[in-house]
Amino acid sequence: CAVVVKPLQFSIGARIPLITKAVVTTVCDDDLDGIKAVNLSQFIPQFTLDPNVTFTFHGTLADAQNDINALSVPVNVTGTQTYYIRFEKNGVCPEVGSVKITVKTPKKSDKLKDVIICPKATTTLDAGPGFEKYLWSTGATTQTIQGVPVGDYWVILQNEGCYVKQLVSVKKASDPVITSIEISNSTATVNVQAGNAP
Repeated sequence: CAVVVKPLQFSIGARIPLITKAVVTTVCDDDLDGIKAVNLSQFIPQFTLDPNVTFTFHGTLADAQNDINALSVPVNVTGTQTYYIRFEKNGVCPEVGSVKITVKTPKKSDKLKDVIICPKATTTLDAGPGFEKYLWSTGATTQTIQGVPVGDYWVILQNEGCYVKQLVSVKKASDPVITSIEISNSTATVNVQAGNAP
């Protein structure tokens, strides 16, 4: 048979179009343990709105490109971490996007401490400066609240967009109690527990 030569033409197919290829975001550490569980699926609408596109999450760019070691969601994020999303659709070449997530830890007040006061007295609670917003359990939105009686209180502190709820107690000082009275000749000695001498 006579040799017949035919050309084979290869071309690189179009990739899935993405709204963006990279998302950078921050999340707040709600319980101050340095770890935040994040559902990566919430970021998909920032990449594509096409309902026919499927996606998987990966820990490295190489894993996403080779479609191996897919991660289950949510993921536990510490510090700053980058995750990769592989997008696929029939008839179109896959594309990879990235999500860079930084966990921010809210700042607590070092100044706000439990207080002990005398019965029927009141005190001032001070959450300290340096917060963007304050919200007390009393409804106040100031750094300090005055005329506070015995009880349990909380304040929500906002710092760099993150919130932390801090508890504080105002406790009644224990009443002095006479434990014994010793009489010797013309002298009486009263023994007392608690309270402030003399």
